Amino acid sequence: MGSVDVLAILLIILPLYPNEINGHIYSVNLIEYVDSTSINRVLYWLIFLSFVVLGVVKIALTQYEINKGQKLVTRCSMVMSMLLVVFLGMAREPYALVVAFVLLVLKGLLVIKCIKNE
Repeated sequence: MGSVDVLAILLIILPLYPNEINGHIYSVNLIEYVDSTSINRVLYWLIFLSFVVLGVVKIALTQYEINKGQKLVTRCSMVMSMLLVVFLGMAREPYALVVAFVLLVLKGLLVIKCIKNE
């Protein structure tokens, strides 16, 4: 499940954001994205990087077989994913929204699979 959170890096490096140059709209990655407010861009960076950190923490907890914090990290990840989908929808970022929604569905399927295995 942590690997799906680490895949949030795709939201940073894939060209998912519109950037208008000389009347033409191009897709750019988050690093080159300048057509949004600075608050939105800062929030994007904070949210996406926090997903990567959560994923690394989840992988570390799994590797060291520490069960105590895994459920908390999973819950935080699911809630943050849901909020991210809502935020990207409100910010009108359709391509990033689709990627975030697919990652949320993958996480949901993995959670259901884990619950069935317990």
